[in-house]
Amino acid sequence: MKKIFIILCYLFLINTISFAEVHIPSGDVNGVWTFDNSPYYIDGEITIPDSQSLIIEPGVEVIFTGHYKFNVQGRLLAIGTEIDSIHFTIDDTTGFSNMNIPDGGWHGIRFDQTPATNDSSKIIHCKLEYGKAFGNGNNHSGGAIYLSHFSNLCILDCNITGNHAICCGGIYCYYSNPIIKNNKIKGNFDTGIFGGGGGIYCNQSSPKILNNVISDNSCYTWGGGIGCHGSSANAYIMNNLIKNNYARAAGGGIDCIGSAPIIVNNIIAYNEVSPLGSCHTSGGGGINCCDNSHPTIINNIVAENFSGFGGGIRLKNCHSLNPIFINNTIVNNIAYDWGGGIFCYTAEPIITNTIIWGNTANNGGDQVYIFDAYYYLGFFYCNIQGGLNGFAGAGSGSNFGGIYENNIDADPLFVYPVNGDYHLTEFSPCIDTGTPDTTGLNLPPWDLDGNIRIWDGNGDSLAIIDMGCYEYGAPSYGVDDTPEYQIGFKLYQNYPNPFSNSTNISFNKPTNIREKIQIKIYNIKGQLIKQFKIKNAKTKMNIVSWNGKDENGNSLSNGIYLYRLETDNYKSKIKKMILIK
Repeated sequence: MKKIFIILCYLFLINTISFAEVHIPSGDVNGVWTFDNSPYYIDGEITIPDSQSLIIEPGVEVIFTGHYKFNVQGRLLAIGTEIDSIHFTIDDTTGFSNMNIPDGGWHGIRFDQTPATNDSSKIIHCKLEYGKAFGNGNNHSGGAIYLSHFSNLCILDCNITGNHAICCGGIYCYYSNPIIKNNKIKGNFDTGIFGGGGGIYCNQSSPKILNNVISDNSCYTWGGGIGCHGSSANAYIMNNLIKNNYARAAGGGIDCIGSAPIIVNNIIAYNEVSPLGSCHTSGGGGINCCDNSHPTIINNIVAENFSGFGGGIRLKNCHSLNPIFINNTIVNNIAYDWGGGIFCYTAEPIITNTIIWGNTANNGGDQVYIFDAYYYLGFFYCNIQGGLNGFAGAGSGSNFGGIYENNIDADPLFVYPVNGDYHLTEFSPCIDTGTPDTTGLNLPPWDLDGNIRIWDGNGDSLAIIDMGCYEYGAPSYGVDDTPEYQIGFKLYQNYPNPFSNSTNISFNKPTNIREKIQIKIYNIKGQLIKQFKIKNAKTKMNIVSWNGKDENGNSLSNGIYLYRLETDNYKSKIKKMILIK
């Protein structure tokens, strides 16, 4: 009898733990939402009042039972961990894809003129899904997160996936400058004719958008990945992978309208714009700039994008202020109509140290299409396939009104362009053929890999920069010299690459870190084939040599292999290396 009583008590306890939950009615919230009481069901619109805080513990599930807002007028600290993230979702997704009804989604986390006197809010290691911005006015903007006139927000290491809005499915910024870093912003979409920015939308805003993967987002109009509109003068877009996004009108990857963002060290690839529009209204598979936008675009790869006009880049009505392009690699983009690489319509860009190669257009201007005659365009120290013969349009040939100086037309000799590796090989004509005077270019001191950009590689008295986004053979930045956003673990590109007998993989370790460190090597299918466990790693440079064999000592076949650095609490971005015997 005693045993039966104990068993019944145990089953009661298990049931109590398994079905613990809290229902939150509409109204004000603050205090702490604990993991022990999770999940929290939200049964109405809730608000963190001004000067109050809500802390959400790691592992908590926040489940909305209807289309309710989560308003923040005070401070939100939703800080999960890599293992125990915080999850914001809806209990019933029926009707989510129908933007004529509010059903199927919750109304997002909303910072609407939150007082700046409050301490910074933080959304870290959270998953936000099925946010749905539906309604009139501001209610239709920002499926997952909405900000208006509020900048004290950090969005870090989050998974913002599958949210929906009339304007901006992911993160909407209006007169707001948050930090958006290390997130996966994927599969968000908007459907409004006056919307923009399937993943992120900046209107009169200058956020820092750093180290994110922004992929598979879509929008009905402008900016499948990111939209920068309305004097977003100092938006900083750096070190992001922006791929597979779609825009119906313009800017598959990034769209700039009347703005001047700084776009540095991004990979902008496989984005698309519908080819059905006209050159006046549509284009820019990778980047679109129009209506007096004058961005600064440095050290980017713009590759494999598609559009009707400007497969890689479209520039329209940018003649009063010059868009600046420095050390970019614009390759293998496709235009259904004109301008495979770059399409210019009443635009006067200044393009320096840039590789424009392998682009195609069905109706003219594989590399560059210039719509108007006698506009001023500047091309300096670039490698352009076909030279001036690669240009087309009314502004080409004898009607070219710009400057074309110190450019070359020679195969760049990329490492493995078929697989998206646009590093330069040893005999590339782009090495040491950039401008000998970088004064005034405001170049970052590192290339797309984080290697030193201007260095004396040949013992010459004068170092000359390479063309394109990579600097061949350049040494890596040391920890002491690394820019602030790169401080921490740093995994470098292997060298040599490609390799036949062995290659070196190097990394730096932060001070006072005692975690277990491993270098893991995978085949192209993602299967683990070799791992190195590193003990007593140095703070600065550490080197692991790999001989192209698996854990059993078997020699591996030629091909692409992947590697990453991992610790208990950190995983680096995956890098590629090529084995050729």
